[in-house]
Order: sequence, then C-alpha cells, then structure tokens
Amino acid sequence: MRLRRLMLIALLLAGLLPIIPLWWVVTSVVNQGANTLAPESLGEGLQHAIDLAKREYQDAEIHLKDQLEKLVAATPKVNTVPILKNDIINQQTQKLYFIDNNPNFTEPKCLLFSSGEWKVVPHPQSLHEESFREIPSVIQVSQAEGNYTWILEEKLDPEFVQKAELLRSTWADWQVRSMHRDDVLRSLLITYLIIYAIVIVVSLLAGMWVTVSATKRIEKLTAVASEVAKGNEETRASIVGTKEIRQLASTFNMMLDRLDESRRKAADMEKKAAWRGLARILAHEIKNPLTPIQLSVRQLSDSYQGDDENYREMVMTTREIVDEEVESLRKLIKEFGDFARAPKLSVNPESPVALAEDLQGLYSSQLTLDLADNLPEEISIDREKIRRALINLIDNGIAAASAEIGTKARAELRLYVVDELLYWEVEDNGPGVPEDKCDSIFEPYFTTKRTGVGLGLPIVRTIASQHGGDIECLRGEKLGGALFRIHLPVMGVEEVDDESER
Repeated sequence: MRLRRLMLIALLLAGLLPIIPLWWVVTSVVNQGANTLAPESLGEGLQHAIDLAKREYQDAEIHLKDQLEKLVAATPKVNTVPILKNDIINQQTQKLYFIDNNPNFTEPKCLLFSSGEWKVVPHPQSLHEESFREIPSVIQVSQAEGNYTWILEEKLDPEFVQKAELLRSTWADWQVRSMHRDDVLRSLLITYLIIYAIVIVVSLLAGMWVTVSATKRIEKLTAVASEVAKGNEETRASIVGTKEIRQLASTFNMMLDRLDESRRKAADMEKKAAWRGLARILAHEIKNPLTPIQLSVRQLSDSYQGDDENYREMVMTTREIVDEEVESLRKLIKEFGDFARAPKLSVNPESPVALAEDLQGLYSSQLTLDLADNLPEEISIDREKIRRALINLIDNGIAAASAEIGTKARAELRLYVVDELLYWEVEDNGPGVPEDKCDSIFEPYFTTKRTGVGLGLPIVRTIASQHGGDIECLRGEKLGGALFRIHLPVMGVEEVDDESER
C-alpha cells in the first residue's frame, strides 16, 4: 500500500535526519564539558605549582649542603672520630651521620651523632630522587672526605610535604587523564551513537507496527468503499482500532447510512410522485362522469309517469343506490385529490395540549390522554392537518379494536418531549399491525381493511414529513395493540408548498 510506504519513509527520515545535527551538538557538548571540567590551563597550573615545589626543595637542599660543608670544614677528628658540640646541628629536625669507609673493615662503620656522642647505627637509606615522583619527608645531602662520608638529613615541613604530595598525585592523575582524554571522548560518542541507533531501531519497529496496524484499518475502509462503489450498499466498516480509526469508521458508516436514507427517501418521493400522478388522473377520470350519471338517473326517475308501483319502487331504489355510490366515489375522489395535492401548510403557533384535549372531547371515553409535564406551550404547526392525521390514526385504531373486542375498543394519545422533538403517540387495544407489514402500510393503496383505499396512512406520513418529522409503526406495550408514533421538531416548521420543496 502506497500510504504505508510513505509513512514508513517518513518515519525513517524523521529518525535519521536529526543524527547529523545531533552528532555535532553532542560532540560539542562533550568537548565543552570536558574542557570546562578539566581545562588545559589546569594542567599548566599544576605543572607550575610542582615546579615551585621543586625549586623550594632544591633551595632547601642547597642550604643544607652549605651547612654540611661548613660543618665538615670546622670539625676536628680524634682517632678518626669527629669531635662535635651539641649545638652544631638542630637535633630535633636534623640528623648527622659519619661513615668510615676504611678498607680494613668488612663493611663501612656508620655513626649517628645524638645527644653529644656518636652511636653506631645502620646505614641510612639513600633518598636521592630526581623525577619527583614521590615526595620525601627529609632532605639528605652528603660529602666525601678521604675514606669518610658525611651525611646530613633534615626533616621537611609536614604541611609542605602534604601539599607537595597532593600536587604530585593530582599532576599524575591529570597526566593519565590527559593521555586517555581522546579515547574517553571517543568512547562516549560511540556509546551515544550505539544507544541512538538502538533507540532508532526500536522506534522504527514500533512505528512500523503502528503504521501497519493503522493502514490495515484504512485498507479495510478502502475495501468497504470499493464494495459500496460496486453496488453492495449494505456493507459496513468494522469499528475497531485506535480512537481516530474508530471515529473514522463510525463516521464512514454514518455517511453510508445517511446515503442509504437519502436514496430511500428519494425512491419514496419518486414513488409518491408516481402515485400522486396516478391519483390525479383517477380523480379526474372518475369525477367527470359522476354528475351526468347522477343527473341521468334522477331524470329517469322523475320522468316516469306509469302506474307500475314495482317498477317505480325499483327506479327509486336504483336512484338511491346511484346517489349513495356517487357520494362514496366523491369521497374517494376527495381522498385522491388530498393525496395528489399535498397542499400548502397553514402554519400558526398552536397549543399541543389544547389540540389533544379537543380530540379527547371528540372521542369521549374511547380516548384517554397521557400528557408529559415538559410540553411546550405552543408549537408552529398546521393545526388542521395534524388534527386530521391524529384523527386518522385514532379512527383506524378504534376501528381495528372494535372488529376484535367490540364496544371495549379504546385508544390512548400520549405527548412528550425528548431531545427537542415533540412525540405524538396513538396506541389502541386492538390486534396490532404485523411486524412484516409495518413498512408496507405507509405505501399508497396498501390497506388491510375491506372498505379502505390505502391512502390514510400515506397522507399521515406526508403531513408528518411536511412538518419536518416522520411516523413509525410499533407494537404497543401498555394497551397491547398498534402504536403509531409521530415526532415533530419542537421549534416548529416554516410554511412549504410540498414536501419535495423541503
């Protein structure tokens, strides 16, 4: 499906296009962060501080060498042992060693000057360090004199040693970090790229799943539309999927329902138009000969001057029959005319309650009312046409019930409002209308009565349609017979000449 391919391409582009600017942004941010947290100037500052510490150490070492040279030059020896005074050195911070390297000894003899005398001690450890990788706690200088070696040690300031060691360790750590800085940055960027790629792949897979799922629903809607285009108007889309897809399917089905309803109404109007044309022709063809027939029979009856009473009685009976049938045909012509014309409405504000009470007065105990409390005081209708439609329904209901239960036949008229629609319900206690005939009874010339012509209910539907409403046939639950429900808009209707103009 082309839509699916386009959506997948759009997802792919949306995921891959940002990678170049994002790579540049991430690289800049990482480098800037690294420079902010560990700038190059920090390393230079550390190096400068270490150089200062070295210089101070070297100055102290030079000063100690000068002190040792002066001490050696001013010290006499007795039996190869130097003679020193107690205050020659600061014995709290300094140590003086005298090493006799006489080749006659198996190993050099080491003496330590302490408390005014020499004591034999092990050789001191050499502390000479040029790389400054470890800060010594003392400064050690030596001077050779023949077979003798003088060594002078002095303790460094503990605070100086601590700070120098901190500088040394910080500098060592800085060198290691500087050495691996590019590798660390590269690993961070590669890690970001891997994570981004994983996220893109997962997002694309999820997007593909959503896209395929959504487009499948759209494909089904397309298939339904194709079926409708082929003439299968009963096909409907299944309302499943996401909220938007369900709403689309529901709207599509609603559109098909309205299209079907429009076609049904168009077919119904076309059928009514055909029936009206036929009714107009029948009314014209039947009406023309009625008066001549009636006048001829009356003239024949009036002109008889004979003495035959039987013949006279037969003539008079014939006249009565002709007059009665002519009147019946005139009523039929009137129904044909009413159905054919669908004349203009005469709309005025009318009280639905007053109209219902008027009908109850007409039928007395055979009609009961059930009026809701929320009825409008007035509604714009053609009172006579609505009254005629209701009388038609009430007459049909009482007549059908009378044929079954006789004088106990009755009907009920109900009025109530729901969703800005005024409902008029007429229910009787007769046998009701079979469910399979509920649609057919509104067709012209369809009747279940022996004396009817099948135009009453079509005229009722026409009146309801002219008022912007409709009528439906149901099975009553309260009285058990037929129930006819007319619904009209509470706002009323404007005057129209014909329902086709609405």
